[in-house]
Amino acid sequence: MRFSDYFDAAASRCPNNLVLIDDNDSYTYKEAKPYVHKIANTLRTKFGEHTEQILAQLNLSDEQYAKLKAMAVV
Repeated sequence: MRFSDYFDAAASRCPNNLVLIDDNDSYTYKEAKPYVHKIANTLRTKFGEHTEQILAQLNLSDEQYAKLKAMAVV
């Protein structure tokens, strides 16, 4: 599964849960979904099938990677 697939699964289960929070704003899965898909589509357009390998090269810890996958921000 791609990150966007994990995001969609979470968005389907709990669309009103907060997924992105910073000092000024917060977004629910429902609000963030269009942005997440735009980012994912841009990455796929630019990097194609190599997107997953590029994300792997970010040198994230297993915990960070798991959190990213759980939130599916890409």
